[in-house]
Amino acid sequence: MKPAHRYIRAATGRTDEDEEEGEEKAEHEIETKLILGHDFSDRFNVAFNWINETNLKSGKWEFGYATGLNYTFYEAEGGGEGHEGGWFRSKSWDVEELTLGIELYGGLGDSVLGLTADPDKTKQYLGVNLQAQLENHIKLGIGGAFGLTSDSENAILRLVAGYEFE
Repeated sequence: MKPAHRYIRAATGRTDEDEEEGEEKAEHEIETKLILGHDFSDRFNVAFNWINETNLKSGKWEFGYATGLNYTFYEAEGGGEGHEGGWFRSKSWDVEELTLGIELYGGLGDSVLGLTADPDKTKQYLGVNLQAQLENHIKLGIGGAFGLTSDSENAILRLVAGYEFE
């Protein structure tokens, strides 16, 4: 039985392992990504990420992907010019850019049972997100995703906050 809520870090790997074979997430993991993208214009881009998660204790690799389309539908005039400098030089909380995106992501198997795109053996999600880039170099985002397979969560809410260092 699934709990009513939980923290979900990733959707990589497979879901068809036997209970005794599947180990808890290790304290020590390395995640690597190959990120490929193309800008079709200054407002529209597409990206594909190949994701590898390596459990340093067991040596098991889990694979996943994320792909998406992003469209910047608002850009402030001047694009934040005049706000150069270091840590929080600009105190402006004005929105510099708003971007809407859709994404598809999920698991693609592991190094033990092999690669698969079978929806009965992986978690798959389809989502939408909205990101705001502020003039003070802070990025805020909110998004949601719906599970496409029986092993996926029904819905996920994602919140993102970041700061761009220069």
